[in-house]
Amino acid sequence: MPITDTLKTAEEFREVGFTDEQANLLAHKMEEPILAQNQDLKTPFVSQMDRRFELFESRMNVRFEEIRTELHASLRDQMVNFITIMMAIITLAVAVIKLFPNLQ
Repeated sequence: MPITDTLKTAEEFREVGFTDEQANLLAHKMEEPILAQNQDLKTPFVSQMDRRFELFESRMNVRFEEIRTELHASLRDQMVNFITIMMAIITLAVAVIKLFPNLQ
C-alpha cells in the first residue's frame, strides 16, 4: 500500500525536466525506504498484539473450562436432587397405598 502519491511525485519530477522513466523510477525509489521503515514499525506492534491475543485466548480457555466444570457439577447436583425427589414421591405413593388399601 503506497504511503506517498507516486504518480503525483513522478509528475513533479517530469515538470522539472526528468524523463518519464527517470521520474517513475525516482518516485518508486523514494517510496521504498518509507515502506521498509513502516514495515519495521509495524512488526513489533503485530508481535505485541499476537502475544496479547494469545494471553487473552489462554485466559478465555481457562475460564471456559471453569464454567464447563461448574456446569457439570450443577447438572450432577440437579440430577441427584431429581432422583431424590422421585424416590420420595414413589415412597410416599407406596406408603399411601399401604396405608389406604381400599383406594386401589
